[in-house]
Amino acid sequence: MPPPIGAFLMPLYSILSWYGLCAQGSSGKYILPVAIIGWVWAGINILRTKRLDLGIVTFFFVILSALFERKYGFTRGVKWSLCVSSMLVAANYSLVIAFWKVIQKDLSKTQSTTWMNIFWTYCASMMVFWVCVAIKTYGRGESIGYTVEQNSAEDDQQERESLPERSREDDNWDEKSTGVDKSQYDT
Repeated sequence: MPPPIGAFLMPLYSILSWYGLCAQGSSGKYILPVAIIGWVWAGINILRTKRLDLGIVTFFFVILSALFERKYGFTRGVKWSLCVSSMLVAANYSLVIAFWKVIQKDLSKTQSTTWMNIFWTYCASMMVFWVCVAIKTYGRGESIGYTVEQNSAEDDQQERESLPERSREDDNWDEKSTGVDKSQYDT
């Protein structure tokens, strides 16, 4: 009997998730696709097993937070929402690790030892992944509603040329021209 497709999909999903974090960690663009796949997978698990998979709830919060980021930018509220929801997903995966003996006993009735080892490794890897997502997200800068445009060297030169000419004497400011007592700055 061939191994269940999950034996291939779990490592693949984990590897691609980690690749997204490494390749796009500073932008967070990987979060939404990884969360959508996890959410759909949780939904399939519910349909297949007729049991609640908490991923349907935790991934939903990540999806919602990631959509808010796309609509409103990376604000402080979105940042915290992504951090908290990522930690909820990590906590969900950690439940498998915490209750492994009970889960292993139940799974051993229908799954091979190899599949169970893959599943445990997948859950441990994804738990660490989502903790890293939260940490990386916390470290990202916040957008403040506008972008800063950088001038080209040519624009800088034109701006300098439009300023009034200054002489060397202008650099030798005095109390009369500035209203500031220069002696307090002399060392």
